[in-house]
Amino acid sequence: MVTVKSILADHPELADRLLDGKFGIELEQHRIMTDGTLSRQPYPATFGSRRHHPYLKTDFSDTMIELATPPTTGATAAVLNAKALQQIVHEQLQIDERFWPLSMLPNLSDADLEYASHNNTRTWMQEYHDHLLAKYGPEREIMTGVHIGYSLNSTLIHGLYHQGFKTKYPDKARFRNEMYFQLAQGFAIYRWLFTYLFGCTPFITNRPSDVPADVQSPVRSFRNSQYGYANLPTETITYADLDYYLASISDRVKNGSFYSHHEAYCAARLKCKDDTLAGLLSHGTEWIELRGFDLDPVSRAGISNDTLNFLELFMAYILTLDEPADLADQLAQADERNNQVALQHPHEQFDWVLEQGTTLLDQLEAFARAINAPKIYFDAILFSRRRLEDPTLTIAGQLLDQVSDEADYFNYGMKIANERFTAIRQATQPLQVFADRLTPDVQTLIKTAIELGVKIDLTDGIELSVGDHLEIFDEKITFVFPNGPQAYLTDLFPELAQLTDEQP
Repeated sequence: MVTVKSILADHPELADRLLDGKFGIELEQHRIMTDGTLSRQPYPATFGSRRHHPYLKTDFSDTMIELATPPTTGATAAVLNAKALQQIVHEQLQIDERFWPLSMLPNLSDADLEYASHNNTRTWMQEYHDHLLAKYGPEREIMTGVHIGYSLNSTLIHGLYHQGFKTKYPDKARFRNEMYFQLAQGFAIYRWLFTYLFGCTPFITNRPSDVPADVQSPVRSFRNSQYGYANLPTETITYADLDYYLASISDRVKNGSFYSHHEAYCAARLKCKDDTLAGLLSHGTEWIELRGFDLDPVSRAGISNDTLNFLELFMAYILTLDEPADLADQLAQADERNNQVALQHPHEQFDWVLEQGTTLLDQLEAFARAINAPKIYFDAILFSRRRLEDPTLTIAGQLLDQVSDEADYFNYGMKIANERFTAIRQATQPLQVFADRLTPDVQTLIKTAIELGVKIDLTDGIELSVGDHLEIFDEKITFVFPNGPQAYLTDLFPELAQLTDEQP
């Protein structure tokens, strides 16, 4: 029988593409004041239309900024892109504004919760906003995190399809859906390990009213528990079967329990460019969105290179596995296992977590050796192994070493927020992370383009685009802006004038 593993054994050129996937990072953070209240400042007018902007948006509340990096190969480039966006938005903060670096805000007053509930100027999203507010309450909707978009290398997908799966599947779209759904199943089964390693919401601030009284701080990741940023218990999405997964989301939209498919708050979602369920069926999945990551407060990008490298190795490994005989049983217990780990004290560990986690890490290490993975992936395994052996080294475990209660939590968060604000505002280059690669005038062009909502691609030279309008420049070009970079770009792309929040 033809399998992914057998194809890769016969075609080493495809195996070489296993770790050439792309990452896109969506990072959510709230603007707060230095006294811990939510910012009342409007969304920065410098930025282009949120309705059309590829990188800068808001979510449930206007204080909740969402940064979305372009898809790029490798963890290092993805994290650099996130840091570049962080610099851009930090420079628009008022002197007494900060970005809160943790997924759970400090305890808010009733006035702040009311403000968060209704501070939404994305009028085209008002009905959806109001639906979420009524159904889940503001306490859940203001939780933030990191959503990771991951796509397999396109040459790998194409090669696997034509070398062994073309006769099995009616078309490439179905094949892509099955491959990415296998990744979703793997992530769902092992979500408990990702929650253990990377969870960091130990304090239940702004506590939802329906959380049972016996659920008390500190926990490892309240946000990733069944009581956190999750659908209602009766609306859980399962991964037992691809067609059932898609149909269950579609049916809930049709019967009105979900406003749209975006309301499926599952651990992993299949995604395509037109962002519709119909698009998945007709064109196939183009990337998988992984949603079970809390903000990492010690990483400026909200997530570290090691985390992404570990995730990529895990995804590549899952792709090569045959379907286990007990898949249904593993999926059936996946949510409960994740919930147990999420609600455990950050310095504690279940015996089965160490046992099964060690087994998986051993398998990942053997897999990495078999494919001659670069050193960074072995470093990521070692990084995870140390956390598995000592729960105090996990992100939540480290936080709890420094924070004993919710008052300390606020002080800790503000310390990081202040340090980050100061460091970024002292940057000597327009986009400091690109200082070794790009001249200051090129950085200025790219920075202004991002602010306005022009798409950027730095893979091969400099590509700027708005819609179908593409402009290409050499990285070494010298730019002169007699009327400023914004005027230069609006003259270059007159289409920008049409991209407004009011446009139907």
